[in-house]
Amino acid sequence: MILFQVWCYQCDGPIFSSPSLYIPPRLEHSIGYNTQQDLTQLNQTSHRARHSFCCVFGCHSSDVICLSGEGKLLWQHKMASQVYSSPFVINDGFRCKRPLVVVCCTSGEVHVLDLDSGRLLGCSQLEGGQIFSSPVIWNNHLVVGCRDNNVYCLQLSLRYEHFMY
Repeated sequence: MILFQVWCYQCDGPIFSSPSLYIPPRLEHSIGYNTQQDLTQLNQTSHRARHSFCCVFGCHSSDVICLSGEGKLLWQHKMASQVYSSPFVINDGFRCKRPLVVVCCTSGEVHVLDLDSGRLLGCSQLEGGQIFSSPVIWNNHLVVGCRDNNVYCLQLSLRYEHFMY
């Protein structure tokens, strides 16, 4: 197997978080793409452009960035501080009509974003301060470690009826 660069996106700072991928549920069986042409076809077969394959990651510049499968900027969200943790994409395990992204930053903020637009839907501040670990979600509970030697469990509650089934 030979690896070759398909695209590159320049950020305003180093990237320490691992990208999280969103693959629409009806496209999950198509994971075997190999080329830029395959990624383009994957996005074109999606039922809506906004629910196409994309990747989300945090940056040292305090930005959360969402890129299309072609490496084009879809949206950018400014956090209070650097983002070292990997975003967690909530697809349908939380009974959402649309995918969401949960991301944490080093100031202790936890943001819930709409994956389609990057719009902030909710924010919480952990008393323990700095968050470097990546959040995980089970049912409607978010679990994340903090620099104060504690692991926190937060309950996710969406007050927006149009986001729920």
